Amino acid sequence: MRITQLERREIEADMIGLLYAQMCEAMPPEVALGVVRSGLEKTAFKAGQAFARTAPDGPCLEHFSNVVGQWAAGGAVEHQVFEAGAGILRLNITWCGYVKAYREMGLPDELVRTISCCRDEPFAHGYSSRIELIRTQTIAEGAPHCDFLYRWKED
Repeated sequence: MRITQLERREIEADMIGLLYAQMCEAMPPEVALGVVRSGLEKTAFKAGQAFARTAPDGPCLEHFSNVVGQWAAGGAVEHQVFEAGAGILRLNITWCGYVKAYREMGLPDELVRTISCCRDEPFAHGYSSRIELIRTQTIAEGAPHCDFLYRWKED
């Protein structure tokens, strides 16, 4: 039985929350948060590499855009795609079940913001060094939506 990305993230968040609380007893919270962020970024980079290996004709923005469906599986996010093609993928996440779940779990806001959002850019770079992500706001930070602009940089 396969689980959705949201279910996986909830399991991970439960463990991360416990580890973060434990680390905060041994070190300043900002250091503990940095450890969590670093680990998640490395894991996301590797996940991006693995996703790139599933691209039938090699990494490209069209294949990369399929990841949005994985994020949304099981109703985890609601999104609007504004532009897809010609080297650009522009979309907004208008509702985020990840943030909702983490908050319902009682995770502190700084941890919610970190585990919800810090994976996106390293995932994209793991997929291809040719992808650039520009994001100016996130739901986890209190914005009404997350804005994503992925650009495929030519050689």
